[in-house]
Amino acid sequence: NAFNVRKPKNFSNLLNPAAIIEEELTLDLGSSVLSPRIRLNESTIIKEGELDVLWNNDWNTLYIQLNKHRIVCRKSKGDMKQICSIHLNNSEVASEEGTIISDSDEQLWCFSVTEFPRKILSFATKLPEEREDWVDAIEFVIQQRHNLKKTYDKLKAQSKPRKRLRVKERTLGVDNCRDGIKRLTQCNTPRLLCEFLVSEPELASAALWKVMSMENEAVFANLVKYLLHRSKFEDFLKFALSHEIRISAVGETLFREMSLCTRMLSCYLDMEPGKEYLRSTVLGLLTDIASNANVQDNLDNIATLSQKFLDQILSSSNQCPLLFRELMRHTRERVDKVFPNMTHAVVGGFVFLRFLCPAIISPHKFGLTKTPFQARKDAVLITKLLQTVSNGVEFDESREGPLRQLNPFIRKNRLFVDVFFDSLTDPISIAKQRANYVPPKKLSKEEAEGLEQIIFDHMIQYRERMDDLLDEKIKICIPLPDDDSDENSAVEADDE
Repeated sequence: NAFNVRKPKNFSNLLNPAAIIEEELTLDLGSSVLSPRIRLNESTIIKEGELDVLWNNDWNTLYIQLNKHRIVCRKSKGDMKQICSIHLNNSEVASEEGTIISDSDEQLWCFSVTEFPRKILSFATKLPEEREDWVDAIEFVIQQRHNLKKTYDKLKAQSKPRKRLRVKERTLGVDNCRDGIKRLTQCNTPRLLCEFLVSEPELASAALWKVMSMENEAVFANLVKYLLHRSKFEDFLKFALSHEIRISAVGETLFREMSLCTRMLSCYLDMEPGKEYLRSTVLGLLTDIASNANVQDNLDNIATLSQKFLDQILSSSNQCPLLFRELMRHTRERVDKVFPNMTHAVVGGFVFLRFLCPAIISPHKFGLTKTPFQARKDAVLITKLLQTVSNGVEFDESREGPLRQLNPFIRKNRLFVDVFFDSLTDPISIAKQRANYVPPKKLSKEEAEGLEQIIFDHMIQYRERMDDLLDEKIKICIPLPDDDSDENSAVEADDE
């Protein structure tokens, strides 16, 4: 550390530059989409308590919360309405000389926080030691913000903004999509179409991403079966994942909506490799929920059951379907180039949001139970907790009130979940698992030709849409914002 920081007594483990370097420096709490890192930093309270605050030319006793971004002043503890706040990106804190006497004849020790260029808030404590603790904590946060900005500026001076990389990637994605649609229009027989899918997966996946409707699940299941038969499923979906990553404008929404990738991956996980993994992990949780009456009435029970299940998941990376692990490794590698602060969130979205949590809520759809699960409300609450841990955020008092009681569970397991994602996508472990991989049984000639006909019959329904896309009556995607912002965390050099 190039700075001589006065380290506060109890905060050294809460602020780590390596953990927050990926976060956006510009804090926009009015944005419709807040990154998990910003929400985490806002919800992580470094220090809180009542202080006297000079506000509107009068001293008021307010409840003060210091988080990783700013100081927030509220009327009382638990009151969500914000009276005032001051950001700590470009700020300084200073102890005032001497003391003042309050209206109740109490001696007060004062300090002030300045947010340049002109905003100042003054605070007062009843004890000099209390003032020292507050100044230490605020000074430490300010120093961390300063170090983060310094590192950011250094990286930016040494590299080109990542927006240029994203523009280049998106341009490639649009070109692939247009070229793929042109090729689709030339495939006038089932055999020509399916040969295009397996021989040019980069163009084919880009075209299907834009052309196909996401509503017909059966056609995606047939497409997955056919590509597995041709031993091209892994290659095809890797290109599809790469395309969706390069075409995306916002990392926070990546793979959160129904798309070609999420549909195909869900269909694959609904096959035997995925069901076998779910039987070894989810069935135990369902039994525990069913045998505990009114689990949702006791959040401690929710945490206990979730911990037991999570412990099992965290030790199961080598049992996960091989192709799923390899696709997650590829996804993580590609996301890291364009949205480096979103790697764990994206992998977590697939593992929990798209795989484990749906199986917990609707196990009958995955063949885990014969009838719909009776303890559905309990299961929904458990999946909400698991997804929150996966996203690396905590429950917000303004929206999830009582669930904040589960935040210690989230803080306890956040690091372990990240380690699980690292283990799940570890290339050495995946290579060892691949040595014992047994590919699915090939289809008969008649079955394969039947699937080719089904896929072809479905695709010719989109001929008018293909023409509209080629004539630009329908846009392939909206352009990136034409500004200098470099959202989604740290600066990344172009890979040229």
